[in-house]
Amino acid sequence: MIILEVKIDAFGKLKGKTITLRPGLNVITGVNETGKTTIADFVKAVLFGMEEGSEELKHYKPYDFQGVYGGSLRVIHEALVYEIARDFLTGSLSVRRTSDDYVPQDQEKWLRDAAAGLTLTQYEQSGFLAQEAYAKDADQYRETVDKDEALAHELEVQKDFVAARAYLQNIRAGLEAHEDPTVGRKLSDLKDRAAALQSDLSIKAQAYQQESASYESDSSAFSEEIARTERNNQEKGEHLKNLMIQEKQKLAEHTEVNEKAAKRTNIPAILTIAAGLVAAVGAYFYYASYGIDGARRYIFLGIAALSVILFLGGIIWTVLLSVSRAKAKKALEARSLYAGRAEDAEREYQRFLNRDPRVMEFVPDRGAREGQLRARSDELARQAQMLEGMNAERIDLGKQVAEAETAFAKQEVIRNEEKAIDIAVAAFEKLGHLNGGTDEELISERATEILAELGDERFLGGIAENGEAARISVEGGMIFLTAGGRRLLFSELSTSAMQQVLFSVRLAIFEQLDREKRLPLILDESFANLDSNRLYQVMKFLRACGRQTLLFSCQTREKENME
Repeated sequence: MIILEVKIDAFGKLKGKTITLRPGLNVITGVNETGKTTIADFVKAVLFGMEEGSEELKHYKPYDFQGVYGGSLRVIHEALVYEIARDFLTGSLSVRRTSDDYVPQDQEKWLRDAAAGLTLTQYEQSGFLAQEAYAKDADQYRETVDKDEALAHELEVQKDFVAARAYLQNIRAGLEAHEDPTVGRKLSDLKDRAAALQSDLSIKAQAYQQESASYESDSSAFSEEIARTERNNQEKGEHLKNLMIQEKQKLAEHTEVNEKAAKRTNIPAILTIAAGLVAAVGAYFYYASYGIDGARRYIFLGIAALSVILFLGGIIWTVLLSVSRAKAKKALEARSLYAGRAEDAEREYQRFLNRDPRVMEFVPDRGAREGQLRARSDELARQAQMLEGMNAERIDLGKQVAEAETAFAKQEVIRNEEKAIDIAVAAFEKLGHLNGGTDEELISERATEILAELGDERFLGGIAENGEAARISVEGGMIFLTAGGRRLLFSELSTSAMQQVLFSVRLAIFEQLDREKRLPLILDESFANLDSNRLYQVMKFLRACGRQTLLFSCQTREKENME
């Protein structure tokens, strides 16, 4: 793997920064606090990720965080260009081939293969070298092997280290037995389920409330429509009843008028005719007695006059009787009409009493609408029961989330204990047997070769005897340096010489772990204590080693050596 470009969107103090690299040795210089270590850690983080909740993940969260935390590397792998991107905010990884946007089916596996199968711990203890790591290694060796009394009991000390390492590893194995690697995923899944259930519950509860309000409105409107129809029917019944009574009263009145008219006779007409005849006879005798003196003539005149008066009165009476009979006749005709109207009114009222549809008002589709309302009421009851069940499930999920969080916290404690044990084991291993993937004899030979390439005529001057070259041996996780037939104390070495020894061992381990040279060698202020001659030898070695190397330094000596 060759890194062509480092693109930092936001990581620590760096934002929107792009660095172009090339195969072989790359020297990146800058004064202190300009972000060199940040760039080195970014490359490592993209290649291996950062553990959730780790201090490193928190440390490099952008200072002016605006929702962006991550970036990408553009690399050459197996003669093809890929883009490896990570979003440290979500923990997501993206790998794609730039020529055709091909995405590997298992991106995590692809990246592990591309990184030669190394773990983050292996890379940090071999191919990722910093000044602080050298200092830590040197301090550990000084504490363990640079004491005369320790060297005097070298085998016993070595056995103690091996036993201590085995003891710690047994403890770690016991912790691993109680470690559940799925607990984080379980917690995440439970939280996702709880969030989805809460969202679904909110949506369905809102829909239930809307449907319930709609049902109450429709039910109320339907009840009001029934009540209004019943009021209309009641009013119509009262109206028909009153109309029937009125028509019957009118019929009774006209029946009484007809009965009175039926009792009237023709006597007035007969009397009128008789009075007329008497008047005529009287008048005749009055004229016949003309010229006769005496009272008799005046009697006939009086009879004739009285008869005329009676005759005129009879005529008037007869006329009035005729008018009365005409009215009676009309009343008789009207009686038939009122009788029919009374019958109609009574028939309409009877229809009302019988709830005849021709008279009564009915709510349209009342039965069907009542059925629909009952069905809606049943559905609302079912939804209420479902919501109650979902709420119970939400409460249960909340309890499960709380239990999972407790379990996750316990796992965090276990992981922290494992880290502490790993640190202790690493202190005993002293760069040897990294996760069981190395061979101490091969490491010893290769580290000695590298040390020879890095040395010069002054190296170990006055220490090596008889011109014998210094030799590095890694035994049981311990590093020993021998020359002139004796094992040297680290206190006999200068700081720069000791760094060269440690660098040789780390690089030998890295070469054995990554034989195909897939990962870059990252050196962060790793040669600050080297003099110019030794630095030249190191730079010469790095240029010829055939592996892409990123060398970060606050000095210009490395760049001058490149030129």
